[in-house]
Amino acid sequence: MFVDESLYGKRALKYIRVSTAEQAIKGFSLEAQEADLDEFIKAHYMVTVGTFIDAGKTARKNLHKREALRDMLEYVKRDEADIILFVRLDRWTRNIKDYWKVQEVLDAHNVQWKCTQEQYDTYSTNGRLQLNLKLAIAEDEADRTSDRIKGIQKNKVANGEAISGSLPYGLKIDRSSGRKRIAIDQEKIVVTLDAFDHFLACQSRRKTRIYIGDKYGVHWTDQTFKAMIYNDLYAGEYRGNKDYCPAAVEKQTMNEMRRICETLHQHSRTGVHCYLFSGLARCQVCGNVMHGVADPLKGGGHTYYYRCSKHYNYHACTNNSSIRESVIEEYLLQNVERQMKDYAIRYEITAKENKKPQAEKAKIRAKLRKLKELYVNDLIDLKEYKKDYDAYTAKLEQLEEAPAPGANVEKINAFLAKDFKSTYDDLDREEKRTLWRSVIKAIYITEGKDVQPPIFL
Repeated sequence: MFVDESLYGKRALKYIRVSTAEQAIKGFSLEAQEADLDEFIKAHYMVTVGTFIDAGKTARKNLHKREALRDMLEYVKRDEADIILFVRLDRWTRNIKDYWKVQEVLDAHNVQWKCTQEQYDTYSTNGRLQLNLKLAIAEDEADRTSDRIKGIQKNKVANGEAISGSLPYGLKIDRSSGRKRIAIDQEKIVVTLDAFDHFLACQSRRKTRIYIGDKYGVHWTDQTFKAMIYNDLYAGEYRGNKDYCPAAVEKQTMNEMRRICETLHQHSRTGVHCYLFSGLARCQVCGNVMHGVADPLKGGGHTYYYRCSKHYNYHACTNNSSIRESVIEEYLLQNVERQMKDYAIRYEITAKENKKPQAEKAKIRAKLRKLKELYVNDLIDLKEYKKDYDAYTAKLEQLEEAPAPGANVEKINAFLAKDFKSTYDDLDREEKRTLWRSVIKAIYITEGKDVQPPIFL
């Protein structure tokens, strides 16, 4: 090692970076880089004032995504360092634009950088030209590597292979076939399915998380549970492959949970009031969700009613009427049982006529997998593969587009079996709201304050 006496005594910041794919490569591991930097510092009698490690970060990442690099630059801005050390230029950056952004900060605070395994001249015109060429080559190499990785991942997804070990609760990696594939974790999926059922009933992520925590000791953040609701892996889909892995939940169920999330996000109201029909009461004129209003009473308590926010907030609807919550409640208590029985009968007739041919769809997907294997193993040619593939996919699309019945008769029958009227008055407002949300999707209110027959889930 050539020793440069001009570096003696300088305050040094060590910067170490590895991408996920490079961590196992000899010479690029975190330990190997740090050992090299420590040896260099010792040989030059430097003082280490900070070590910054970006693990699992590529050099093509935007600066704001490289947390350690950002933190290190704060040291520079506070004038707490004289030099930054890294083993090779490609550990520092493979992005010309970002290099010069960082260099502006270093120049402003008179901080040098140095590679311990490579030599660069940043002072002469020719030296800067060589540096730019090196960065351009590194940037191009990183982009080509990224394209290759994307191609490999695309092929793996098409063949149902797992490309990540990070999976939502209830799914796992199965290696029994010799390849990494996603499978259902039979023990954990029970918790997930219970959570989804509870959310559909109470329509509250917070209450669902509390329920799951109390019952199973499994604690999710709101962000985690919301991500689960929006994760298509539960429905067996991933990146356009609808048959990527076994489905634990029907896609229709996933879509319904997302619809609820969007409704709660758009129309949730903070405060102490619990509105029995929030998210359910809708204006028949514009279709917008009506928001609840609490009118305080002189003797205490409140009168609750609903009005079209599209009219009151934007004057974009003609429905200027308000309807008392008690009117909607009384209408449901008097009519909902009869309406549900009639609906259940119509539903069963419709379900028989329009029953989703799930078995037929499963057979076609199996044929598509078999067809792919035949083509990959050169047992059929491309022309034959394309012909059969087009025929199978056309049939599958036809089945996918078949209309599904609009309600869950099992929920309706379970609701009717509860004899809810005998216990309704004993429920608190939260419990009443959960009750109505468990079977009703929407209740439309006319300009004349008439309550229309509800639409059931």
